[in-house]
Amino acid sequence: LYRLSMATWTRQQVAERVEDPALGFTEVQQGLLEAELDGMTPDDKAFYLEGPDERVKGKLQGLLRAAAAAAALPPAAQPGAWGRQESGAATELTKLEAQVQQLNQKLNALSLTVTSARNVGKNVLGLRRLRPRMEGLLAELPSDVPQELVDFVKAKFPVPQGKETPVQAALFTLFNKLKERTRSTMFVHDTSVSNYLTNPTAKVDFTFTYGTQVLWSSVVGFAEVKPELSDTSRYEEAVGQLMDRVQQLFQQQPERSHVLGAVIGRDALEVFHFQQSPNQTTSSGKLDLSAADGATMLLRMFYSSPERHYGFTPTALPSPLLVGGEPVADFKLLRPQRSPRGAAVYSCSLRGQTVVVKYGMDIEQEVAVLRQLEQLELPHVPRVLAVVTQPGQQPCMVITPLGRHLSAADPPDLIAQVVLDVAVTLCDLSERGIQHRDVSGGNVVEHDGRGWLIDFQVASCTPDEARRTVMTGTPLFAAVSVAWGEPNTLSSDLESLLYTLIHIASDGKLPGYRAPTVDQACARKLFVMLSPALFKAKVVERCTPELQPLVQALRDLFFGDYCYSARVCPDDFLHVCHQELARLQQAAAAAAAQGGSNSSGGPRGRPPLAAALSAAQVSSARSAASAQRSCNVSAWPARSQLALPGWAVPLAQVSRRSMAPQGQGAPYRKPLPAHAATRHRAAGLTPGSVVRGFV
Repeated sequence: LYRLSMATWTRQQVAERVEDPALGFTEVQQGLLEAELDGMTPDDKAFYLEGPDERVKGKLQGLLRAAAAAAALPPAAQPGAWGRQESGAATELTKLEAQVQQLNQKLNALSLTVTSARNVGKNVLGLRRLRPRMEGLLAELPSDVPQELVDFVKAKFPVPQGKETPVQAALFTLFNKLKERTRSTMFVHDTSVSNYLTNPTAKVDFTFTYGTQVLWSSVVGFAEVKPELSDTSRYEEAVGQLMDRVQQLFQQQPERSHVLGAVIGRDALEVFHFQQSPNQTTSSGKLDLSAADGATMLLRMFYSSPERHYGFTPTALPSPLLVGGEPVADFKLLRPQRSPRGAAVYSCSLRGQTVVVKYGMDIEQEVAVLRQLEQLELPHVPRVLAVVTQPGQQPCMVITPLGRHLSAADPPDLIAQVVLDVAVTLCDLSERGIQHRDVSGGNVVEHDGRGWLIDFQVASCTPDEARRTVMTGTPLFAAVSVAWGEPNTLSSDLESLLYTLIHIASDGKLPGYRAPTVDQACARKLFVMLSPALFKAKVVERCTPELQPLVQALRDLFFGDYCYSARVCPDDFLHVCHQELARLQQAAAAAAAQGGSNSSGGPRGRPPLAAALSAAQVSSARSAASAQRSCNVSAWPARSQLALPGWAVPLAQVSRRSMAPQGQGAPYRKPLPAHAATRHRAAGLTPGSVVRGFV
């Protein structure tokens, strides 16, 4: 330890300690130590002190340098120096190996133990939703199970009483026989004794995979075995071990939407359905394996499709589809990883046209919304061509057109045109009682020079207030009011569109995008958006210069005068977009005139500004704005402060603007009174204090 600490000393500190007669160092040792210290760079020292196993490597490097220095000593001094150096190195290496062993023991002690597994299982069982009638996804498991196989399984249970190992052996034999009879595509592996997938020490007894090897990328589901499920402690331990494996699986397969697992005893079975988004667990309740319900449930798990029922999607492309007798071919993966809500997206060709094929367990909601919008003849939203359901696969829908996502490299007037088109679409949706609720960078695309809004998976078509207050969509793009638990409104969708514009104009550098948690990301985003100085430094200066005025003007609608407005008038939003688009198109036309004539009349051959908004669209947007004016702001729940981990923002500092209408033709919002601005500054919310609080 003394020699290890010496690696951080200066030459003077080394000399002072070497000259101490109590230490007994010789001149040869002093030369060796100084040579070793001189030969180490700062990176070497960091490497030297990084960890016990790295310290061994660093020490050996230092010894090599010291050996080279010893070779330069007089011949008479070399033997003694080498002998002392070798013996010291051996002793040092032995000590370091002992330290490594002790640290490994501590690491094992910190892993998942039986006690912690029981606590995890107890928490899972306390929060689960018990569904004894197999509602939801459990009800979708295959029900056409042959009766002879049901009788075959019933005859195998209950397993004779004993320890856990005989139960595991009996179940493994049964699983292999069932695989042969059911012709299941899944492989069952006994992972109880082989230390498969240990991370660091927890494991389950059986792992269902989509291949012959036990790999994280091919894991479909798990099963844990205990002698008696009636033993509460062992039962909770089994659920905890199952939950630990599922959490690791979600980390290794971030695209998984859900996982099926089972806890099996000598006479009972319970099936668990773990969801990643939303994070919840449902179970079937304990079922008797010697009765028809338990045996049937076990067989239904074997007859299930890994993709449709277990949430597992193999890397292979989907099977060919037929739409109206025409084949859908040339599958190309558009989204490399499915979202936790479970939607794999491909681009394909159909009748010479490029279309989009989207798979998912819950696409029925999106199909219903898109077909309703098609009947309303709403522009700039996808159109459903067909819905296809194939055996063994998730249902899919074929939609058109195929758009592309924008980036900061695109023409600024094109980005402004897309934002304006999407804003008009959101106003049209709101007028018809529909809230998109997931406006984000991934759901705004460009096609033929116009903006399109896609992914209506969580859209709400009903005025049910309870449903509309649920936090949905991408958290980093969510409006501040939605993060506070307020209802989803047209204003919140437009605020999400502002964050989408920032995301595009800055190439993904949205405020809070580097925060470790969602709560901290939302808090940082609020502080940056409220402070003009922070907003300029962390948002405006990172955006494309041509789009900075548009970003600044839209930000002022929601976060002007150090206060947040959750009820921005759609007319104001459209007016800002309209003005900035005209400015950008004029600049593009002037640049084109200087560089040569543009035969298309504008970038990418888009229509001129006069065709950007029709009179009907403007009228529709204004009628939606009038509906926003009638909202009852006073009916909002009273909140004394915004409570987020690590942040506490009194709402006296972040107040809402008055949204009362000022009469016919008056502005939708009135400016903050002078006394209110003084009160905000007196409360400490000044540009300097906001900066200090953020840092």
